[in-house]
Amino acid sequence: MSSLFARLRERKIVQWALAYLAGAWIVVQLLDAVSEPLSLSPNLHRAILILLGIGFFIALVVAWYHGEKGRQRVSGPELLMVAALLVVAGVAISFLGGPAPPPGSTNQTIVPPTDGRPRVAVLPCTNESPDPEDTYRAGGLHDEILLRLQKISSLASIGRQSVLRYGAEQTPPSEVAAALSAGWIGQCTVQRESSRFRVIFQLLDASGVQVLAEVYDQELGINILDIQVQIAERIADAIGVVVLPEESGRLAARPTQDFRAWNLYRRGQNRWMMRQEGWAQANSEAIEYFEAAVAEDPSFALAHAGLSQALMTSPGYGGAAPHEVVAAARKAAADALSLDPDLPEAHAARGYIAYAYDWDWSEAERRFLRAIALNPGDAETRARYSLLLRTLQREEEAHEQASIALDFDPLSWSATLAMAWAQGGDGSEDGIRAVRQFLRHFPNSPGGHLNLSLLLLQRSRFEEAGDEAALYAEPFSSVLPPDSLRVLYQAMADPATWGHAEDLLQFFQDHIPGPQNEVVFYYAMIGNSEKVLELARRLMTDRSLWVPWLGYSWFSSLFDDPRYLALLDEIGLPRPKSGG
Repeated sequence: MSSLFARLRERKIVQWALAYLAGAWIVVQLLDAVSEPLSLSPNLHRAILILLGIGFFIALVVAWYHGEKGRQRVSGPELLMVAALLVVAGVAISFLGGPAPPPGSTNQTIVPPTDGRPRVAVLPCTNESPDPEDTYRAGGLHDEILLRLQKISSLASIGRQSVLRYGAEQTPPSEVAAALSAGWIGQCTVQRESSRFRVIFQLLDASGVQVLAEVYDQELGINILDIQVQIAERIADAIGVVVLPEESGRLAARPTQDFRAWNLYRRGQNRWMMRQEGWAQANSEAIEYFEAAVAEDPSFALAHAGLSQALMTSPGYGGAAPHEVVAAARKAAADALSLDPDLPEAHAARGYIAYAYDWDWSEAERRFLRAIALNPGDAETRARYSLLLRTLQREEEAHEQASIALDFDPLSWSATLAMAWAQGGDGSEDGIRAVRQFLRHFPNSPGGHLNLSLLLLQRSRFEEAGDEAALYAEPFSSVLPPDSLRVLYQAMADPATWGHAEDLLQFFQDHIPGPQNEVVFYYAMIGNSEKVLELARRLMTDRSLWVPWLGYSWFSSLFDDPRYLALLDEIGLPRPKSGG
């Protein structure tokens, strides 16, 4: 043993090992720094880490044979060891690195699949009828198919936002499957002749081979909802998943017997989903459609639930103040639940009111969990549940729910936002990467640019944050002075110019109409505790939808301030883990 230690010292094995580890650490830091700007794929990132790990053992082999003043020649055993280690590296990369994307594919899956359930992506239905009205019916058919597939717990159905972009593209099914990590791709075509409504549906496997082809004919009317049920059941049968008895009942249920009310609801749902790109007008139009659907059929529970959700999201898009809409939203959710106690959308709507307005965290969690149990594939509800969990400082659970939401719908804004903030909103690379991926597909989303700028601020990347803030401000050029946010971020970058930053923030408060809730975060970043506490109190008085965010890491400068801690106690938020 003493002889072995003598040889180790002689060949400087420890010095070689330490030198290699130091170099590897530098490589890892550089990799983290350049992976996002250079858009390095997760597979390449993982492969480099594997090579660094195997390289450590190769370095030890080389040190043993050549560490003694380099007098040793290259020997057979040495070459055999190095070759074996390289083989191990190759095998590890093939198993752990994951498959390379197919040639020509520019899409990346944001989050790998979270479980082993079969994944199906049903692409938007193509309308081949001359009547533009049938375009809406085709969209409604597609939405209903997705909604029913989401109710099958043994199947993972990719969400609307992620498949929507492939509607106008002629992307080969194999590339869509690779981009969305889907094992099956659904395609449908809608045709109408006089009063007959025909749907041609086919299911392909990931390589593009057809495994199912069906033609459905139906008289134009509410009976066309039966087509969606049949398609969902045939997909489940073709893939070989089990549909539970209670799920079969929910699949077959018709939300309304009024065809006009159903059309109005589908249009409202379409517009509400468009608000994820930051369009206030889309949310306002959604409310109008939902109200019309309720007026057409007061027993239409799903329309009541849609109205509740749209009303509660309107303050976030410059609409009415929360206290102006909450009574109507609460009534709409209650009406939906009285009509259908097991409607997941109604529980989700009630849960969001409890979270955003009532600050009743236990009630919000109960409602979200009930909605998820009834509709496990709903990315929107999982995203909101993730935000609730992060508010309660249950970070691991929040990240898990955000990952599942992104898994179901990689391009959903709600899921992207949940991932961005799941780790505390501290500018995590996961969050930044998720928002950047969203913006590649929806570059005109003001909310996307605003949230990315806030995340970058948390990393003190002020120049990049200013670029994103400028893009956020473009639609508001009539009220925001040109480049004003970029100037603000530059002033925030240096404590010596924080006074100028405060002057700008005061100017925004005095002269810019509309919601200014993010101002409180800027004051927190420059350490103005008095202003933060003043604005936080104002947010609480206004019942602002931003109140649940007051416990995030933005406010770390106040974590030991008794006044701030008392404010959190008043809201019922947990005290910061690093605070007093």
